[in-house]
Amino acid sequence: MRTLVGLLLLFLAVPLQVALSSATHGFVDLSLVATYFCGLYFGKGAGLAVGASLGIFLDGCTLGPPGQHLIGRAVTGYVAGALGERTYVRGPLLHLVALALLTAAIHTLEWLLLPLAGGVVPAPGAFFAALVVDMPVTAVVGALLVYGAIRFGLGPRDTTYYSHR
Repeated sequence: MRTLVGLLLLFLAVPLQVALSSATHGFVDLSLVATYFCGLYFGKGAGLAVGASLGIFLDGCTLGPPGQHLIGRAVTGYVAGALGERTYVRGPLLHLVALALLTAAIHTLEWLLLPLAGGVVPAPGAFFAALVVDMPVTAVVGALLVYGAIRFGLGPRDTTYYSHR
């Protein structure tokens, strides 16, 4: 049942993100948070797979240039998996800082990949203004979601042993 709930939440992350971003200007990057969670708690391979699949799904839902979100989310999953291998104490502060840094880095990477994917590049000022709003919102809400998911029991049952180490 726990796995079914986790898969359902992963599946709903992108449609919720698209719905929230079309309704408001600032939004929580739920696919980035889900990818971070899977990479941090289940390893680099799981993070890479979840990030790539959510990136493809996000590219299809937003009708943006193909491959733009695929690369950014796959990199996020791998980096979160590498972070998960090296950290033993995971608390809300780690999630807050990691999600803020990952949001800034991945959105900047996707902005740089946008011309290669054939998309229209927003002005740097508009991009950084949106990033200033999205980064703290994603970091705070994402840290709360990750901490809540662990408290709810969606993480690994045995946190002393990780199969990806």
